[in-house]
Amino acid sequence: MAGPCCAGQNPKLEFWLLILATAYLFTGLFTIFLLTPEMGWGFFSATMIMPAGFFLIYFVKQLRGGYPDPLLLPLLFMLSSTGLVLLFRLNIYYGIHQLAWTAIGLAAVILMISIRNYQFIFIYKYYFIAVGIISLLLPLIFGVEIGGARSWLNLGHFYLQPSEFVKILLIVFGAAYFAEKGELNQKNKIQSNNIDDMLFLGGWLLFPGLLVLQKDLGMAVIYFAVIGALFYIVTGKWTYIAGETVLFLLAGIISYIFFPRVSTRVEIWLNPFQANLIKDSSYQIIQSLSAISNGGLFGSGLGAGSPGSIPAVHTDFIYAAICEEMGLAGGAGVVFLYMILFYRGFSIALNSKDRFFTILAAGITAAWGIQAIVILAGVIKILPLTGVTLPFISYGGSSLVANFLLIGILMNISHRTGDFCE
Repeated sequence: MAGPCCAGQNPKLEFWLLILATAYLFTGLFTIFLLTPEMGWGFFSATMIMPAGFFLIYFVKQLRGGYPDPLLLPLLFMLSSTGLVLLFRLNIYYGIHQLAWTAIGLAAVILMISIRNYQFIFIYKYYFIAVGIISLLLPLIFGVEIGGARSWLNLGHFYLQPSEFVKILLIVFGAAYFAEKGELNQKNKIQSNNIDDMLFLGGWLLFPGLLVLQKDLGMAVIYFAVIGALFYIVTGKWTYIAGETVLFLLAGIISYIFFPRVSTRVEIWLNPFQANLIKDSSYQIIQSLSAISNGGLFGSGLGAGSPGSIPAVHTDFIYAAICEEMGLAGGAGVVFLYMILFYRGFSIALNSKDRFFTILAAGITAAWGIQAIVILAGVIKILPLTGVTLPFISYGGSSLVANFLLIGILMNISHRTGDFCE
C-alpha cells in the first residue's frame, strides 16, 4: 500500500503539471492571437474550455480515489495542446473544430474513468466483432471517398471514420479473449477450443480485410500490427512477429501489384525526385522534407514558417509543421512526450494484477506506439506514407475522440494498479 506521503505527492505533482500545460497552451495560443487577431473568440474559448476540461477530469479522478498514474493527464494535455495550437496557426476553422472535438473527447475520458465494472465485456465480447464488422461495412455501402479511401460516412455537419472506433473494439475484444483463455500452458500455446478460435481469428482477420476493400491501407497496416503485438504480448514468442511480418510482406507485394496508389507511394518513398512524380505525387513529401530542413535546430518561430505549402499538413503532415516552426528541438520534444506516454502505459500494464487489464493496457499503448512510429517515419521518409493521423495532435474528430476514449480506459486501469509514486 502507498504511504501517507504518496497520497499527498501524487495530486500535487499532477496538479502542477496541469498548471504547466495550461501555461504552455496559453503561450502558444496567445502568440497565434497576436499574429491573427481575428481568431479572437476562438482564443478565449480554447483558453477556457481546455484547462476547465482537464482540471474537471483531475477532480473527478481525485473523487475516484486510489493512486492513479499522475502523468497521463498532463501528457494528454500537452499533446492535444500542441495539436490545437498548430491547427489554429494553420487555419482558424481547423482550430475551432478541433476544440469542439476535444471537448467531446474530454467528456469521453470522464465517462471511461467512471466505469467501475468491465464484466460486461466478457459477456458481450463476440457482439463487439459483429458491431465492428457492421461498422466497417457501412462506408463500403454508404460512405464517401476522401484521400483515395472510402472509409468515411458523411453525417451532414461532419464526417465520421468508423475504423478509428473499431480499433478500440479490436483491442478490447483481443484483451477479453486472451484473458478468458487464462495462463499459457507448459507448451507455451494458448489454451483454446476450436469454435472460439474460429470466431476469434475470423473476426480479427476480417477487420483489416474490410479496410483493404475500403482502400484504407494505412489503417489496415495499423490493425494488422496491433493484432501481432497482442499475440506477442500474450505469448512472448517472436515467431508470431516473424510470421506476421512474412504475411505483411506478402500482402504488401500483392497491394503493390494490384493497387496503383500503393505502388506510387513506394516509388515516392524510394525516389521522390523522379521527374514524373516531383510536380504531383511526390510534391507533398518533398515539401515536408524541405520544411523540416528549413526549421533547423530551433525552428523559424511559431507563425513564421510556411507549413501551408505542404498538402494535408493539418492531418498527415502536422509533424512537419511542428519541425519547421519549432525546429528539431520541438520535434524531439513531441517524440519525448510520446516516449513518456508509452513508458507509463506499459508500466500500468506491468503493475496491473488482473490479466485482462494487463493485456488491455499493453494493447492500447502498443496501438499508439505503432501508429505514431508509422506516421512519423512516413513524414521523414523512413517508411512509405500511410495516411494515418498522429495521435492526439493531427486534425480529425474520429481519431481524436477514439484516442481520448483509449486514454480514458488506460486512466481507469491505472486506478486499479496501486502506487505510482516512485
